[in-house]
Amino acid sequence: MRGTQQYVRNTNVLVTSFDTGDAAWEIVDFAPRIPQGLTVHAPIEVVRLIRPLKRRPRLRIDFDPRPEYARVQPTLVETAAGIEVLGAAAPLVLLTNLPVPYVLATRDFALDGPPWFSFTYGRPAEVRTSRRSSGT
Repeated sequence: MRGTQQYVRNTNVLVTSFDTGDAAWEIVDFAPRIPQGLTVHAPIEVVRLIRPLKRRPRLRIDFDPRPEYARVQPTLVETAAGIEVLGAAAPLVLLTNLPVPYVLATRDFALDGPPWFSFTYGRPAEVRTSRRSSGT
């Protein structure tokens, strides 16, 4: 498998591309910065988008958070929009449009559309509701 990684010029957007020869995909990571008048709101959040580039690669998400520098064994709680990680000083929340059971079980899925993930420290201000198919 070959991969490349680069920032989009003059942004905090990191694009990582993978190519197995048979299939290809890219991962886009960024931390949101939301203009609010003369200031910028910077939530404690990382957003990831995975986009298919060639065919339908089979991937899996290995979500294994280790809060408090791995001194805490977290509890993962499925919610309507994602997963809440309990055990840290504040809740950590993973929102996604991928079926949550796929994430919790580290289950393979066909990348036939762009799943997204939003990982926040504390509960997010808004809950995203976009859903996608099961990807099987």
